Amino acid sequence: MRIWKQWTGEHRITRKPGNGRRKVTSTRDDRHLLLIVVNDRSASYRQLAARWSTATGVLMSASLIRRRLLHRGLRSRVSLYRIPLTENHRRLRLQWTHEHGAWQVDWQQVVFSDESRFSLWGHDGRIHVIRSAAERCLPECVIERHIMA
Repeated sequence: MRIWKQWTGEHRITRKPGNGRRKVTSTRDDRHLLLIVVNDRSASYRQLAARWSTATGVLMSASLIRRRLLHRGLRSRVSLYRIPLTENHRRLRLQWTHEHGAWQVDWQQVVFSDESRFSLWGHDGRIHVIRSAAERCLPECVIERHIMA
């Protein structure tokens, strides 16, 4: 009956687009949340929610924090580990690329491997940071490690 009234009165059978639910955060609040995240990228969503509530006095759940950050293109990702490079290391790597940059057929013999690991129970020890996909190599998103030989 309702669909018939909509069709006869307004010539439509779908719902009208509504405004939806009012957002808890404004764009200004979202920018403030981004500042909190940039200051400590390794904080969990619960820690960010606690910092948000102490800073603003407004309660926000960890899932809402996650959704607001996802809307801005940020999510929790495993941080990149790397060995700290000196200027000499960088110079030698650049020299190697210049020497081997002309390889064409030889690159077909090179095998690049990728290892994945997962944990069924508990914490796997990896440290997560909140970042976008393009911020993978930013110094604040990278954990430097020293390998003992």
